[in-house]
Amino acid sequence: MPKKELKEQLRRGLKELGAKATKLTIAAADFIEEQAQVGKLKFDILTLKRQIERNFKDIGEEVLKISRSPKPTNPLDNENIKHYLKDIGELEERIKTKRAEIDKITEMAQQRRVERAKSFSPPTSQPSDEMMEEVEKKEEKTGKPKKITKTKSEPKPKSAD
Repeated sequence: MPKKELKEQLRRGLKELGAKATKLTIAAADFIEEQAQVGKLKFDILTLKRQIERNFKDIGEEVLKISRSPKPTNPLDNENIKHYLKDIGELEERIKTKRAEIDKITEMAQQRRVERAKSFSPPTSQPSDEMMEEVEKKEEKTGKPKKITKTKSEPKPKSAD
C-alpha cells in the first residue's frame, strides 16, 4: 500500500476519533449541566421544606399560647394559624412544581442521551490487509512494537468434521 493511502486512512481515522471525542465532551458537559440544575432544584425543595417546618413550629407556639390564655378559643379561628396553614399549602405547591421540573429535566436529558447514543457508531472502516502488512514490515525493520491491529470482521468458516 502506498504511503499516501496509509496517511489518508490514518488521517480519516484520527478525524473520526476527534469527532467522537468532541461528542463525548459535549455529552459530559450536558450531564454536568443537568446535574447542576437538578441539584439546585433539590436544594430549593429542601429550603421550602424547612420553611414548612418553621410554620409548623409557629403553629404549635400559637396553639400553646391559645391553650394558656384565660379564655381559650378554637385554634382554627386564629388569624395567625390561618396564615401559617395557607403558607404551608403554597409552599407544598411550590415543592410539587420543583419536583415536576426535576422530572422534566431528567426526562429531556434521557432523550438527549438516547439520541446521542444513536449517533455513536462503531468505526466504519478497518485497516486493509495491505495496510497491515506494510505496517508490520516497517515495524520489523525499525524494531518498534505494532500499534495497529486488525480485527476479523468476517466469521471463520466452520470445519467439516
